Amino acid sequence: MILDIFGKYVLELTKHPDYRFLVGRKNLGKTVYAQDFILVDVLTPSMAIGSNSAYDGVNEKEDINTLFEAIFTIEFFGDGGYENAYNFVNLQKSQLARNLQEVHSICVFQTSNIKNLGDMTANHIFKHYEIEVKVQYNKDLVIDTLRIDTIDPIFISN
Repeated sequence: MILDIFGKYVLELTKHPDYRFLVGRKNLGKTVYAQDFILVDVLTPSMAIGSNSAYDGVNEKEDINTLFEAIFTIEFFGDGGYENAYNFVNLQKSQLARNLQEVHSICVFQTSNIKNLGDMTANHIFKHYEIEVKVQYNKDLVIDTLRIDTIDPIFISN
């Protein structure tokens, strides 16, 4: 699932301790949100934005490829939330980020903004920052497709 793949990308990029890292929303008490941790979740469903197919006549295989796009949120909590959010924005430009994108077969677009959700919701009990990131990824399917060597046309008429 793409949420797990993107979560692993964020975890490996930030080198954040995995016991302070969540993928997907969970029912957690308020005290947990006061701790220094990162939460990754999907904001929009994946949308197909392009496709391609190729046929290998020698091996009789058809390769069907679809490019998908989704928007994810990365939320940073706790006293280190502000610093962690800005560090993530800078880390996105690193060679490590490019290497991890290649390893996980995803394309992560640059962050456009950082929201201070504590200020937006007038909740100053705990610090809460959010980043939205667009991610593109491919899904491939290879199927057996027999080659047509001769054509036997059948005409149907009324």
